Amino acid sequence: MEGLDSLVSGLLTLVDTAAKSNVEQVVFGMAHRGRLETLYNVFQKSPEEIMAEFQDLKGKYDEDRWGNSGDVKYHLGCTNEVKYGDHTIRLNILPNPSHLEVVNPLVYGKVRALQDILNDD
Repeated sequence: MEGLDSLVSGLLTLVDTAAKSNVEQVVFGMAHRGRLETLYNVFQKSPEEIMAEFQDLKGKYDEDRWGNSGDVKYHLGCTNEVKYGDHTIRLNILPNPSHLEVVNPLVYGKVRALQDILNDD
């Protein structure tokens, strides 16, 4: 995304279209720019949950739900079940602990593993 807020609407459209097509899961990989916008707008992660990560508020951040890579908070991964229309879709964004696009091969690997697990061609 490179920090371009206008791309959030494109991601929302992508996920909405995927949900209308009964897609079960979407896997994202991205650098840190625009990541917080994506977590809030696309993954529907609340501002309170996002801020709790930064402030490290005890009892406010559910590590089992959102994950923890031990890195800076905007590099964390996230998985969330999001309702779009009548369909619930599982969204995954992989952790990216560097400023490089090294996450891309991990996305391919995760998607392939999901296809194998679900027997999905």
